[in-house]
Amino acid sequence: MSGLTNEARAVKYINAFEDAGKTIRKVVVEGKRVEIEFVDPDEGKDEFDKLDMRIK
Repeated sequence: MSGLTNEARAVKYINAFEDAGKTIRKVVVEGKRVEIEFVDPDEGKDEFDKLDMRIK
C-alpha cells in the first residue's frame, strides 16, 4: 500500500470491513495511526429484551 495517504488507507480498511459485514461507528486518523471503532451488535440490549411482558 505504498504511495497511499493515511486517509486513503483508512478508506480501504473501511470498505474491507463493511464488505465483511462489520458496522463501523467511528474512524480516527492521527498521523500513521488509524483507529476504527465497530458497533457492538449487542449494544442497547438488556436482560429483559427476550422476555415477553404481555399479560395473557
